[in-house]
Amino acid sequence: LKALHYEKFSGSILLTLPLYGFSSMKNKKDFIRWYQGLFSHQNIVDTTMNLSHLSVTAKIGAIYNYVSQHIDKMKNILYMPTTPQDTLYYKKGTPEDKVYLAKALLKQHNIQSFIALARNKYMPVIADYYSPDYYTDTLLYIPLDNKKVLWLDFSNQFKNISSVAHSISGQSALVTLHNSYGAIKNITHNRGIIENHFNHSVTDDKTEIA
Repeated sequence: LKALHYEKFSGSILLTLPLYGFSSMKNKKDFIRWYQGLFSHQNIVDTTMNLSHLSVTAKIGAIYNYVSQHIDKMKNILYMPTTPQDTLYYKKGTPEDKVYLAKALLKQHNIQSFIALARNKYMPVIADYYSPDYYTDTLLYIPLDNKKVLWLDFSNQFKNISSVAHSISGQSALVTLHNSYGAIKNITHNRGIIENHFNHSVTDDKTEIA
């Protein structure tokens, strides 16, 4: 059914009119199955990065800094994927494109990461509703061990790796795992977990991060 009227965000939750929605997705498993189907081709990327001498957290920091600072950020649009190879070639992409490029680069260095989706805390609260319209932001979730995790947020091209956007900090995110399963995790800052200063050099045929 088409919406009769679309009302833009109108301020505090106390000032927001009741919001009704319809979705054919019964639960988060339905949503994750649909979402992962959009990005089944996204892990292919061809680039050379000199990271073998770095620790795991240093590799993550170097890849984050490169994708964040050297890939121009476009408008935040979800569910319209560009391949990591194209994002790397054109040196621009949406925050979601940049998340998938970072994920592909991390995979090349045997670092596991998972796509996570979150909703802006200033948007109206919607309970028990699974739909693509629900989420507003895409992040990368990286478990380092049983206690430490990293959240990579590419919504601001010049924000360092130690923080995430205030609009999603503290929010619950849906982390998409394998085989249509997901987990709800609380988004936190990365302060004190990871190194933040790296040097970059880029050439026409090769990208090196030292």
